[in-house]
Amino acid sequence: MRFLEEENRDANKTLKAQRELDEFLAFLHMFFPYRGVEGS
Repeated sequence: MRFLEEENRDANKTLKAQRELDEFLAFLHMFFPYRGVEGS
């Protein structure tokens, strides 16, 4: 059970970081035209 609690906490941290990254990228795209990852 302890192991599952650790897993959940790590998963939540990862989701939070991913959401913050998405918001940061969306913020950048307001200033720069969007180009695909392969175009940068």
